Amino acid sequence: MLISPNLVIRVFYQYCKRPAFKKNAGTYTGECPYCHEGKSSGKKRRFFYIPDEDHLYCHNCNTSKNGVEFVKEQTGMSLPEILAESEVHTATVEEVITKSDFYKKYNPKALPDDSINLFDSNQVSFYKENKVVKDALEFIHKRRLDTAVNKPRSLWLSLTDYTHKNRVVFPFYTPDGSAKIEFYQSRALYDEDADIAKYLSKTNSDKAVFNLDKVTTDIEYIFLQEGPIDAMFLRNSVALAGIQPTEDQLSRMNALFPMHNLVYVLDNQWVDKTSLKVTKTLLDKGESVFIWPKELIKFKDLNDLCVHLKKDEIKTEFIIKHTYTGMKGIIQLSQIKHGN
Repeated sequence: MLISPNLVIRVFYQYCKRPAFKKNAGTYTGECPYCHEGKSSGKKRRFFYIPDEDHLYCHNCNTSKNGVEFVKEQTGMSLPEILAESEVHTATVEEVITKSDFYKKYNPKALPDDSINLFDSNQVSFYKENKVVKDALEFIHKRRLDTAVNKPRSLWLSLTDYTHKNRVVFPFYTPDGSAKIEFYQSRALYDEDADIAKYLSKTNSDKAVFNLDKVTTDIEYIFLQEGPIDAMFLRNSVALAGIQPTEDQLSRMNALFPMHNLVYVLDNQWVDKTSLKVTKTLLDKGESVFIWPKELIKFKDLNDLCVHLKKDEIKTEFIIKHTYTGMKGIIQLSQIKHGN
């Protein structure tokens, strides 16, 4: 057996709904995280883990995995990360279950109800005839989110959640390499939902930082953007789920990457009055801000630019070339005029 069964059990309890331990048989059962039990969701548990055989199997969709495959697909961790994580999971089965119950009590929903991983071919295949799933995949493909250079480990979709139904869900992973989702933001697929709210965030939870787990020391900058989509097209770019960071978000970034310089990358100031106003405020505070060059006046944001150019990455050198601080930024910004 390549990894500790207790790591598999922890992941089983984290990603399978209604997990249970069958003491007499020594097996674990829960709702399948691949097919979500189809129409029997909330009623049946047909996904099983047999530790002695290192085997996981669903009697509904026939998915068959060993422990490593299951942990890798559910968490997005690499094999070296899994092996390193496995070494520290030496707790007893009872302790794993107790910790899992404690986690669920205080973090009841890592994602919206019955979320489908749109980057998981097995899950997508099971729902391949579903119109909403098809529309979500088309949206992702058209916006180049499946090929973007800084895409997250996963994107999700819920067909049933009361608040986030029929919305693409962007997960905010913890930066410690554990592949835990601590926050999320969803984006409406359809106009009728967008009219209510284009973006919605996880309730009763402090804002985290999108893609903070993907920041590296190879680049001396962290690029701050408002939404997850634009952050996916620039290396070392994160999203704040808001125009400016909270004190907690700033504190976390400074604690993890104290030597990195922060650069704000907002929507195009030539076409967005709010972005223009916020840019001036940031420059007055001495912050570094990317100011869009006039030749790109017709593009709203980085994703709009990448879709038009059929590119998956905006080079960091381009952003830095057009980044300004202080009076130089104020002078550059003064060239931008909006009509009334």
